[in-house]
Amino acid sequence: MKLLISAIIFVILLLSTVFLARRNDKSLDEGHKLLEEGRFEEVIRISNKVLENREDNIEALTLRGRALSELGYFQKSLESFDEALQIKSDLYQAWNARGDVLML
Repeated sequence: MKLLISAIIFVILLLSTVFLARRNDKSLDEGHKLLEEGRFEEVIRISNKVLENREDNIEALTLRGRALSELGYFQKSLESFDEALQIKSDLYQAWNARGDVLML
């Protein structure tokens, strides 16, 4: 009986993780679209929402950094890129975007 309950709990946790990952992916897809449309405040809101669920999401950190940069919040933008680079130091997208901000 304990094994059955453990298995059920495991399946529930696994499914909730998969569901959350899919929701985050959809949110980030929407964030990229909004970035192209110049709706930077919405991009930041979406990125922050994803980061509430998973603070180590490097895509959300990089996306937020790009939006912050577009709004002129250069220091906050660099901080967001740096957070992403602390998680994945060879993330070329964050390095490139960080370089772009430093050249402004």
